[in-house]
Amino acid sequence: MAVPLTAQSGATRRALVVDDEETVGQIMGYVLQGLGYAVDHALDGQEALRMARENSYDAVICDLLMPGVNGMALYETWQDEKPELTRRVIFVTGDSLGNETRDFMERCGCPCIYKPFRLGQLAELVSGLART
Repeated sequence: MAVPLTAQSGATRRALVVDDEETVGQIMGYVLQGLGYAVDHALDGQEALRMARENSYDAVICDLLMPGVNGMALYETWQDEKPELTRRVIFVTGDSLGNETRDFMERCGCPCIYKPFRLGQLAELVSGLART
């Protein structure tokens, strides 16, 4: 189930935060709101797929390792369905990366930050997306 976050008035850019830890997702959403994004939040990969099919996003912050549809599966689906979206993904993870995940990260070329991370680090990466 999506958890809507209050969009900052006048926001012209839209972001999707995908994280199965609701509190972590909300904190990331607040950072994005501070950067002028209207934010949608999905608690799982299935919900994120639906939301991305129904909406257009300027940035996606996605937990890499989630139960069910994980960040890698989301990215691969978006490669087929919305390839422009794959250039706007930033992954986050709290786990050390195994060989398969490390290989995926090298192939996709998306930035990845590790939990716990500094909020400024996330803001910097998102600001970089806006410049590309």
